[in-house]
Amino acid sequence: MRDSEMRLAFARLDRRSQEKMLLSMHSGKHQELADALLRAHAVCSGLDTEQLKRLGFSRIASENGQVINAVADLVDAVRKDVAQITAVRTWYNNLVYGKNDDPSDVQPRMTGLDQLSEHVNAMLKGSQRQTHSEEKQAA
Repeated sequence: MRDSEMRLAFARLDRRSQEKMLLSMHSGKHQELADALLRAHAVCSGLDTEQLKRLGFSRIASENGQVINAVADLVDAVRKDVAQITAVRTWYNNLVYGKNDDPSDVQPRMTGLDQLSEHVNAMLKGSQRQTHSEEKQAA
């Protein structure tokens, strides 16, 4: 099948089928074909921007597993260190000023770190799915 025929057949599929087909081609044995479809004209292939974002997210997650693991470990370490610092600070304030505060009540809000953690966890899941599919193909 020529590239133009493949693009026409691909354009006739509904959105969900297109996304499933591209993701399975990219994570399976047909990575070159998926890349060729996207390189040809990603917008003309029928994908909307959200589907392109998901595919890009999947590709980044699958190619950068070690970096994603390192960032996840760093986020966990920062959370642990902040919890320990808060516990020591609260213990000291309770001791010096005669208070009875609970460290969990004075824990600082870390919304940026929470968002980073959610994003990294989603990428870890994508990376693990890619690793499992590669192991199945190798077997």
